[in-house]
Amino acid sequence: MLDEERIRLMFQLAEYEQGTGSRDLKIMKYTEKDYAALSLIKNFFLTTVAYVLLLAGIVLCNLRQCLDLLSEMNFIPLLGAVLIGYLFVLAFYSVLVYTISRLRYGRAARRVKNYYRKLKALDQLYRDEKLLAGGLQNDED
Repeated sequence: MLDEERIRLMFQLAEYEQGTGSRDLKIMKYTEKDYAALSLIKNFFLTTVAYVLLLAGIVLCNLRQCLDLLSEMNFIPLLGAVLIGYLFVLAFYSVLVYTISRLRYGRAARRVKNYYRKLKALDQLYRDEKLLAGGLQNDED
């Protein structure tokens, strides 16, 4: 016999697994600190690549001015400005990524907790049905 509540729970669980659940379950493979650390490592590499590309684009757009600066042999202030800019951008995006990863982990944890609660309820419905079916068989004997 099909139970309407059980079907509704199964549909909700399947919908979650197919949607945001796949990402949430991947996130929950890590602890919160590990997930944040992994996000920061990705951020470091992506920010570095983006900064180098941005710097290359600026140099190419202002090639004449850059060549004039190089001809003056005044590398240290230029290198210092580039390094300070990089550290500022890296710090800004690291704080942003850390905050977002912690929020994302917390939301995923709440959704997965709800998912496991529904799985437990579904399991209980199956157990109740088994007990009921077993009780009916004993009554027929």
